[in-house]
Amino acid sequence: YEAFTGRAHLERDLITAGEDKVNVIILRPGYVYGRSQGYYVPAMFFATPSKITIAGNPNKRWSWIHVDDLADAYVKAALRAHTLHGQIFNVGLSNPATFEELARKASAVAGVKDPSVSVIEPVGWGKTQDITIVVSSKKAQDLLGWQPKHLDFIQEMEIHYNAWKAHSSV
Repeated sequence: YEAFTGRAHLERDLITAGEDKVNVIILRPGYVYGRSQGYYVPAMFFATPSKITIAGNPNKRWSWIHVDDLADAYVKAALRAHTLHGQIFNVGLSNPATFEELARKASAVAGVKDPSVSVIEPVGWGKTQDITIVVSSKKAQDLLGWQPKHLDFIQEMEIHYNAWKAHSSV
């Protein structure tokens, strides 16, 4: 996808430039959520639970990763840095729900039984989010010993809804 084409070149340049000076290891996180991290995850799903609006493909999937699990991956990579020069790791869950499944679950958690669903054309930066990005973390599991501790975002939806509700009422 054109928004990400420069990333591979940058990663290669970083690895090459650091060959004899710096031990370069690259971690590619999935879509980060949890705590105050993430783009606009809580508002995206909880702000209007009776009216779901999805920009782009409702069947798109993103590999999600909780910020705590991402931090754990960084620590594990740092602890093994001496053997991992030039390695690139994807970290994120590899079997995510569709965007529509996530939105419907958020509505259900918020107590809405039959939300209206509309799909709109993404614009601007939103176009970069209208693609499915599912990664495999097998390499991170095998070489780093990394395992996510958080369940999939959809399985922890009630926790995130309650946190968002408590925070938004402040």
